[in-house]
Amino acid sequence: LGAGGQAVVTASGAVLATSITHQQLVRVDAPGARPTMSGLAVAKDAQLAAAGDRAVLLDASTRTLRRDDGSTIALPDSVRDGAKLQQSGADGDEAAVATDTGVVVVGLGNGSTRVIPAHLATPAAGADLIAAPVVVDGCVHAAWSAAQRYLLACDGQKTRIVDIEQKTQGSHLVFRVNRSVVALN
Repeated sequence: LGAGGQAVVTASGAVLATSITHQQLVRVDAPGARPTMSGLAVAKDAQLAAAGDRAVLLDASTRTLRRDDGSTIALPDSVRDGAKLQQSGADGDEAAVATDTGVVVVGLGNGSTRVIPAHLATPAAGADLIAAPVVVDGCVHAAWSAAQRYLLACDGQKTRIVDIEQKTQGSHLVFRVNRSVVALN
């Protein structure tokens, strides 16, 4: 993979890896299987995640989400440096990007984008204050430590925004997922 290479594992156990050096996506479907390689433009600071069995890459500096077939989706201006791509997850219809003010949900099939504001008093002042969101069972979970804010957006339901009671300012928040259970640490 070379310097800056990244790898993630899909819910089905396939390994997806990117190489900046070779500008490619490497896929290994099972232990001992031959890797398949395909050309893919990989930006130096791109973030990699698996959405279902697909690789998605966020390039926040150019506000684009690249799918594993090489196609790109333009993201709204709210996606800036410091935005966080979702953690890898089993849901493959959408990908989520947390920004300093909310979440952008991206339809991977049709390329649609939906901005969900978190109604923060002030934008998060750095990537360390934004948790990488998770998408589980059609719901997007996102959090911002400095604002002590949690957001839950589920398909067909009103978005829930909750103030976190415990002091989280200065903390590095991380979602943990076990099947359909989501915890924020």
